[in-house]
Amino acid sequence: MSNPAGGAASIVIAVRIVAHSMGPVSEGGQLSQNHWSIYLLLQSGGSYRLNMTTNPAPGQDEGIFETTENAYDLTRSCVRYWDFDAVSGLTVAHVLGLIAQKGRQRYRMTGSGVGCRHWVYVQVPKANCVYMLNGV
Repeated sequence: MSNPAGGAASIVIAVRIVAHSMGPVSEGGQLSQNHWSIYLLLQSGGSYRLNMTTNPAPGQDEGIFETTENAYDLTRSCVRYWDFDAVSGLTVAHVLGLIAQKGRQRYRMTGSGVGCRHWVYVQVPKANCVYMLNGV
């Protein structure tokens, strides 16, 4: 789990769930692959992405948890998003600490490398009940 300099102390004002397009399944095809991520929208502008991705190593089904600090709040690959207000005073460090404390950075993907949407889906109700969201 990376932790960009200065980002951990940033105040989170909202949590954005994003469905991304990853391009067509086959060249010229109309069906597209998708990927899901969580973005923490920052009071100072920009965002902090929480992302679970497939481990490219052969035989590895545990996903790789990645974090990225971004200057933007909405990625160009976004197809659809949903925003939820964060509780007052929430920081990136608090969110990352709770993810680590609960072991949520460890996630087993399916044999075909699918699972990011379910990982996001599991995080939201837990976040609502534990620490993060207002009015959900």
